[in-house]
Amino acid sequence: MSMVLAKDEDNELIEVADTGALEALNRSEHDIKVTTAKKYPRSMRRFKNSALEMATMSEDVAGSCIYALPRAGKSIEGPSVRLAEILGASYGNMSYGSRIVACDKQWITAQGVCYDYENNVSACIEVRRRITDKNGKTFNDDMIQVTGRAACAIALREAIFKIVPRALWNEIYEQARITSIGKGLTMQAQRDKCMAWWKKAGATESQVLQFLSRQGIEEVTIDDLITLRGLVTTMKDEGKSVDDILDRSDSKTTGGAKKLSKNAPIVNVEPTTGGLTDAEKRAIEAAESVGMASSPQMEARKEAKQ
Repeated sequence: MSMVLAKDEDNELIEVADTGALEALNRSEHDIKVTTAKKYPRSMRRFKNSALEMATMSEDVAGSCIYALPRAGKSIEGPSVRLAEILGASYGNMSYGSRIVACDKQWITAQGVCYDYENNVSACIEVRRRITDKNGKTFNDDMIQVTGRAACAIALREAIFKIVPRALWNEIYEQARITSIGKGLTMQAQRDKCMAWWKKAGATESQVLQFLSRQGIEEVTIDDLITLRGLVTTMKDEGKSVDDILDRSDSKTTGGAKKLSKNAPIVNVEPTTGGLTDAEKRAIEAAESVGMASSPQMEARKEAKQ
């Protein structure tokens, strides 16, 4: 970069960087890319065939094209950054990338950029990820780096999907979902293979079934297998453990009142001298009907009534 002389506020000569040459260079590079894209336009048929071939190359590759994330007792499933990279490599006449643009004590911010030179459209997406634990303590350097890579991957994925329309890759994504659970295998073989992987990773069968809200392995569906395959991608991309990914402690109980255990004690019932209320009588009758152990407070209330 060359330097030129200029005058400052005090009318004194100083040296400043000449940005004109750099701007001209960047402009010429951009113009060359646009000209090349117009001269050699992309073929939609070639794009789809190439992307489909790469996305369904093997079970592992197809599985990496799917991510699943547990949220509020449910699993959010979608296309991963691996599928976005396949689309970017097959679409042609475009450039993309991601980088960290900000980092403080609580958040790290990544920026993803994608530019289509043929259609002359671009997308710039910013993604923030928290870098503190549940106690508000900032992550160590290694975890900040892992979180930064995850944020960059998400930003890059969103930028590419803003440029490549879903109408062009939705069929590819669906084929990848099917391929990820194994072609030519029976349903039971697919279940056994999936469960064997999770056991090898350190999970128990009961953990997996509880996450899926299934009573037994025979109830696991194809959609469940695809969700589990997406969780594997999330674990690898974001560095999560098996316990973190299968933990549903934040989910809310639905479908009516929780059933009482036979041995569950009744607590917070204080003796009074005014007898039992109708609600308390019903509670005692219900407890006795299921064989629940009487608490000292309940006995005191019975004596008070008598």
